[in-house]
Amino acid sequence: FWIIWIVLRVALHRSFNTDTDRNVLAQTRFHLGLNLEFILRLKSQVLMRLPFMGQIYFLSQCARWVYGLEILLRAGLTMREALWVVAQSMSDAQFQSMSQNLGRGLEKGQNWEPMIAQQLLLPPWLSALLISSQDHDALLNVLPKMSAVLEQEIEHHKDLYVRYAEPIFLAVLGIFVLTLLSAIYLPLFSLGRIV
Repeated sequence: FWIIWIVLRVALHRSFNTDTDRNVLAQTRFHLGLNLEFILRLKSQVLMRLPFMGQIYFLSQCARWVYGLEILLRAGLTMREALWVVAQSMSDAQFQSMSQNLGRGLEKGQNWEPMIAQQLLLPPWLSALLISSQDHDALLNVLPKMSAVLEQEIEHHKDLYVRYAEPIFLAVLGIFVLTLLSAIYLPLFSLGRIV
């Protein structure tokens, strides 16, 4: 029961906010030795590998990350603070981890360029744009353009998904209707042979 409860909560993107949720989570971890972070990371990896939908999910997480970073930097937060807030607001475990690692690196005084270059999660063009715009003002000019490009990519992949999924859904619906009609008419034909 507890495993099903956790999987459903993770699948529905709900957080463990109430005391009851935390107690159940602690009991489940104690009894089963499960690690919630592992489950969230596994969920993220599975979602990103889904055909068609995985790319849309990945691009939407990238867009959310870039858009959150843009809003927080425009609000006057430093890059380190913005990365920590974005890490807390992301629902995807891999993007949370990436944001936390980047924030820790900036906290330690590491250079922005090698940290972004080491991140394999971001698309190469997005990493290149982030590396090239190290200045705060340049980054504020580039982030809206990145968001716009990511939104266009998402729309493109949604269109592809619909274009490929529509015939598949029609074929499945046709098979369902054919099965239903044969279930109705086959007994009638067998009755006609008896009479």
